[in-house]
Amino acid sequence: IPVESFEDDKINKIIINSVLSKFNSEYKNIFYKHYFEGKTSNRIAKEIGKSQPTVSRRLNKIKKEIKNEIFNRI
Repeated sequence: IPVESFEDDKINKIIINSVLSKFNSEYKNIFYKHYFEGKTSNRIAKEIGKSQPTVSRRLNKIKKEIKNEIFNRI
């Protein structure tokens, strides 16, 4: 495995942690359930008592912030 991939992983974790620190625990929980537990937005919505569109909007907001952070570092 190339050393660059380890560095890229490290940078990605730093970016994600930096972005997630700006959000409250509900947003972080949604992000974790979706990306680390592989749950759909519909399933997450049922688990946390929110609508599916609300969960999708929150995921999109986090993704947008991650993209912005990446572009700001380039």
